[in-house]
Amino acid sequence: MIRLKQCIKNPYHWYSDHAYECPWCRMFQEQSKDSFPPPGQAQVPPLISYKNPIIPSPSPMRKQILGNPRKLIAGFLIVGLLVAVIFVAVSVGKTQGSSVPQVSPTFQSPTPQVSPTPHISYTPTPSGTFSSKTSSQPFIHIDPVGNRRVGETFTITATTNLAVGDAVLFEIASSSFRPSNSAHREKFSGALSTGNVMKGDEEGLNIVSYDLDTSTFEPDEYIIKATAVTKDAMDTARFNIVN
Repeated sequence: MIRLKQCIKNPYHWYSDHAYECPWCRMFQEQSKDSFPPPGQAQVPPLISYKNPIIPSPSPMRKQILGNPRKLIAGFLIVGLLVAVIFVAVSVGKTQGSSVPQVSPTFQSPTPQVSPTPHISYTPTPSGTFSSKTSSQPFIHIDPVGNRRVGETFTITATTNLAVGDAVLFEIASSSFRPSNSAHREKFSGALSTGNVMKGDEEGLNIVSYDLDTSTFEPDEYIIKATAVTKDAMDTARFNIVN
């Protein structure tokens, strides 16, 4: 029988006593989104006020140049005079037979470097399963579920590199559900269960599954969360239940 325990940080978080920590708090830390926040603490992004926008003041140098048109005109005249002097000097040099060497810039296009595709090899572990050398971290990947109908029973499957026999906690909850302290409580649709990892057909990949009965579910979007009980591995997925 699955026993639930209450989170010490958020009394509205309940999870299986097999887990070492609250999976809902971990989701909040990773995604900054609390699926079951306490009442009165709805997560609303801060509003930005544009009533008094801060307009940067022009720099003192810009004020000095734009504030004195005479200095601006004098600067243009000096630049024009320098250009004229350079043009006359070049013309005189050509008439005297002097040539100015022209250097054409050369551009060398960089040779693209193609990184070799890593070769993934698998080695057997003492438990008889396989683990990837290039992916030593444990992982769980939930297969797509798609749309389902109310009352339908289907199997949720996931691939993983966890060892055969490891426990995985499945949590299914409506994405629109929020706990309430009022007399009229919102109806909760969801499920909670654990499954054990079984050996998969592919080398290095095992499978874990859970049969979900939706006869008591309401039409809505639902979140699947699969968490390894003894390892640091977790994945989430979404699916819809329609009439």
